Amino acid sequence: RAKPDATSRGFTGLQRYKGLIAEEYLSVLSGSGKIDIYTKMRSDGLIEALLTALRLPVIAATWDVEPAGTDANALRARDLVEDQLFNRMVWEDQVRAFLTYLQYGFSLVMKEWAILNGVATLTELRPIHPRTIIQGSRRWVYEKQQLTGAWQYGNDGETFREELLPASQWVHFVHEGDFANPEGRGILRSCYKHWWMVDTLYRIWAIGLERGA
Repeated sequence: RAKPDATSRGFTGLQRYKGLIAEEYLSVLSGSGKIDIYTKMRSDGLIEALLTALRLPVIAATWDVEPAGTDANALRARDLVEDQLFNRMVWEDQVRAFLTYLQYGFSLVMKEWAILNGVATLTELRPIHPRTIIQGSRRWVYEKQQLTGAWQYGNDGETFREELLPASQWVHFVHEGDFANPEGRGILRSCYKHWWMVDTLYRIWAIGLERGA
């Protein structure tokens, strides 16, 4: 019986130049500029209502952890995970941070660990603002076509930092990451044209009212 051919062939075709993703055809929505625009779009009541309708059922859901088995070790591991996620953290806030991938296209959450009383403990799930990833010149790190990390650029409140974040240390949420696009396509991308037209008309209308007052 012939063995399957394990030779790797083909590639996704994602428009990527080193760590820069070039799938967006509108210049205003490429790079970190889209983060500012999507943030501005959230001031629209209809758009914020849409995001809230998508987020609330997930945030309000009942969450639990299923054990990997029925033996004592599996049940103990389940209890440890539940304690770390639901008692040591405000889980609703964590889920809300995860769900920012809906508007921006992706979200990164760093996993912080510590040894407490001899037990490896997940002490924090730290959300990373997407602006600090895509405003840099390197952004995503690939090795042999596999995503292995991301560069973070920005001010931490005290100093400017440039830091490599290994993929093994973060959780990566992506909305419509076609062809392995790590930046995905947020739901606000499809709303942009309509929001821009309405926003522009509001501005013109306001100018007309001001002049006619």
